Amino acid sequence: MVYSIVKPCAKIALSVYFRKMNISHRERIPKGKPVVFAVNHPTAFIEPCILGCWSDEPMHFLARGDLYVNSPFVRKLYDWFHIVPIFRTGRPWVQRPQTNYESFGKCFEALKQNKQVTILAEGRTKHENACVR
Repeated sequence: MVYSIVKPCAKIALSVYFRKMNISHRERIPKGKPVVFAVNHPTAFIEPCILGCWSDEPMHFLARGDLYVNSPFVRKLYDWFHIVPIFRTGRPWVQRPQTNYESFGKCFEALKQNKQVTILAEGRTKHENACVR
């Protein structure tokens, strides 16, 4: 419910901030079928927001699981905005491979219901100074 309330407001805000946006080939996205988007995200937040706002269907996003385990508030936000926590190996809270089974189960369930799942393929962002001296 929160997703459907925030989406139009975020769309207006993004339209004001990004005065010119070109979204092409939306007609190629199948309607009423499961879709997996694998996208890059050079910024940490904007790409998923743009995808979610301009998609006709609600999206489910995979995102960092360490934020999920450390805060009850973040867990609630993840639920409200269809964010599925994914845990990277080599982290203290990932004690066995089964840790992500529940996350993948949520993705499979969304796909069974013909929903869209977005994977931020880079897995992380790295902000670098573009200036070369």
